[in-house]
Amino acid sequence: MTDTVLIPAPRDLASFPPRWLLEATSRLETLTERQLAVMELLSQGMSNSEIARELSCSERTVKQHLSAIFTRLDVSSRLQAGLIAYHVKLRTAGSG
Repeated sequence: MTDTVLIPAPRDLASFPPRWLLEATSRLETLTERQLAVMELLSQGMSNSEIARELSCSERTVKQHLSAIFTRLDVSSRLQAGLIAYHVKLRTAGSG
């Protein structure tokens, strides 16, 4: 007798991207240029210390930018913020 492996059915792709991501993306215009730069580096998987080094600022400043980003976009994690930046990058690359 062989073991049967159950593969979950794919999620409904009609709900992608999720609503929270679209809503947060619509609020990107509320961010400063520096906050957008932090988001870009975040989407590349950089740590706070790497972002600080890249932008020639302190880690504390990066944390302050991230806190403002989370508040303005109404998200609660760096993963969500990074996904928003990555989504925008993909959308922009696909439109041109």
